[in-house]
Amino acid sequence: IFGKEVPATSIIETGTYVGLSTALMAKTFPDLNIYTCEINLANYMKAKKNLRSFSNVNLFNETSPNFLLNLISNISLGNLPLFFLDAHWLDNWPLEEEIEIISNRSGSAVIVIDDFKKPGDNRFKFDKYENKECSIELIVPRLNKNNNYQLLFPNYGTEIFDTKTYHPELSGYVIIFQNLEEEFIRICKIDFIKKYFMNGTVCLREFL
Repeated sequence: IFGKEVPATSIIETGTYVGLSTALMAKTFPDLNIYTCEINLANYMKAKKNLRSFSNVNLFNETSPNFLLNLISNISLGNLPLFFLDAHWLDNWPLEEEIEIISNRSGSAVIVIDDFKKPGDNRFKFDKYENKECSIELIVPRLNKNNNYQLLFPNYGTEIFDTKTYHPELSGYVIIFQNLEEEFIRICKIDFIKKYFMNGTVCLREFL
């Protein structure tokens, strides 16, 4: 979908960890530049080793807000960057800053937030720390209200996993389309999207 219906021009990841998701994206999109950052030095060094064979991966050891600011200001990401935000863990929660930076400094973009709470559906696990939840309520105050937003949430159960012995937990996430209304309308007509995803735009409007 992100290669054909919504042709991403670059991929930006926060929270590399040891590079597993980065490697998958690098293999899937070998012609795209992938930029990723990891704040933990030990994890960064492991990721550097794991990703050394991918010429399209650019790895940074810094905080995700600084990484995003420097990247958007100094590197051409094209007219449709795809942001994958996964740097929120334990007591480190840069998500609000990340959203504010992308919302204000990037025009059209797709933003995927991992471990995100799907409203009204407790099948999907999500991250939370003390009084913070990785949710719509957390990010809405940081969104630029001059932008146009549409949302997709996963809408499937564990039956999608083809296994009889292992039943993994469902992990929540959200796909945010920023200033991409035509593209959003187009992909919502795809059978795969209609079957496995839910238009969550109305959930966002309740908080804007």
